[in-house]
Amino acid sequence: MSPDLSGLVAHARWMPAADRALVAHELTARQPAGSVLVVTCHRVEMYGSAAGLGDLPRQLPRMRSVAAADLARHLVRLAVGRESAVIAEDQVLHQLRFAVHAARGRGGLPRHLDRLLDLALRAGRTARSWLPATRLSLVEIALIRAIGEGDVRGRSFIVVGSGEMGERAAAYLLARGGTVTVASRTVDSARALADRAGVAWLPFDPGPDELAGCAGIVIALAGRWTISDQSSRAIAASDSWVVDISAPAALDEGMAGDLGQRLVTIDDLVSTALAPPSARLLDKLDALIERTITEYDRWLADEARRAAADALARRAEAIEAAELDRLWQRMPTLDQQQRIAVEQAIRQLTRQLLRDPLEQLGNDGDGSHTRAARDLFRL
Repeated sequence: MSPDLSGLVAHARWMPAADRALVAHELTARQPAGSVLVVTCHRVEMYGSAAGLGDLPRQLPRMRSVAAADLARHLVRLAVGRESAVIAEDQVLHQLRFAVHAARGRGGLPRHLDRLLDLALRAGRTARSWLPATRLSLVEIALIRAIGEGDVRGRSFIVVGSGEMGERAAAYLLARGGTVTVASRTVDSARALADRAGVAWLPFDPGPDELAGCAGIVIALAGRWTISDQSSRAIAASDSWVVDISAPAALDEGMAGDLGQRLVTIDDLVSTALAPPSARLLDKLDALIERTITEYDRWLADEARRAAADALARRAEAIEAAELDRLWQRMPTLDQQQRIAVEQAIRQLTRQLLRDPLEQLGNDGDGSHTRAARDLFRL
């Protein structure tokens, strides 16, 4: 039995960050009951029943559909981290887990999707247990791409954003020997990160003098970085690189164009060759994916057998009840004991007739008996 499931995907490989942000906004506004919406740096995805997702692919034509037959592999690969720019990175698993929790809190999910997500999340946790506790994150790979792996001692950097990405960027630059100053949308957030990192802080718009004098700027925001024209011109005229790890981009298109090759964005990291995983790890991850898909397929087959067996039993009970009602109408003089004897005889006959079909369904290895039962008994 094929589950009535579907998925929609928008990825940085074919849709830029600004368009993905619009898609995420549209899907959030239209999210059907019983669906899961996942928004990460590089992707916007929704999973649910094919009927529930309905007309969304036509209304958002640049999204690609994932059919039920492919959804299990797609979701397990996503949870394991095989679809990530940084193989098996933590963030996508956290975002998938959060999205599933939110969907269940809104009223639950289709049974097949719920089971698939449980198996995918479990596989994701298993995959992370094979990795070292300390490994490069996406923002660290962006920084390596911007500044290389040489010495940065004596060079100054500005980190704009006080969330997890901003804090990781500050810690990485400090560990490399750089001098870091942090800024955030609010003074309190900037001060809090500065205190944790042991560095100084600046206003959200640090000003042209500060911006012109730094070697590099990291922007990790949930929204635009609004600065003055003088500050924008100072960045454009400087030699500093800029890493905009925000999704969607925090810089406007004009400034991004002025920076040219000095800018690294989240979409530049869709595919990266930095710190490639070992062949042994990739083999283990691929084997884990196959085992998880096999387990889900086995569960689906069991579900199909159980559903067919239940449907057959319910059909037999309905026929029994209808025939007995007709019999009582034709033979109204039967007393209670006689009626009980007739009911017992008919039900015993029904159980005997169903014994072999139900046993065959229970041992149905390839689904052929299940399909035959549904056709023969019109289930």
